[in-house]
Amino acid sequence: TEALPLVAVAVETFPSAGRPGHLQRSVVKLYEVANGSTGTMMRQVGVVRPRAGQVTALHGCPTGICSAEPILWTAGSAGMFATGLRTGSELASYALPSVGAKTTAAVVALASNVSHLLAIMA
Repeated sequence: TEALPLVAVAVETFPSAGRPGHLQRSVVKLYEVANGSTGTMMRQVGVVRPRAGQVTALHGCPTGICSAEPILWTAGSAGMFATGLRTGSELASYALPSVGAKTTAAVVALASNVSHLLAIMA
């Protein structure tokens, strides 16, 4: 089966075991399109379990721009993290800034160019 580029990302968030009704952590599933004997189909090619807690924003950065491997940036309740998609290693982590006394805004979007990563918070 010939693999084509990564085309989809799904985030599944799990409830906290000790706090019913509270979301605790997310799992990011990576998919690609594959040409098989029965036609084109989606195939899961990886899973990332970032320490970001409940993931609120994602951003992909191709090989050679952010790192020597493709990077998945995740932002969530526990901070912002860069995960290498070849190695699965956490390459960077950042705490989110506080917007007031004891409160941290949620990152709702991530975007970048070759030199900056922009986090939009609300």
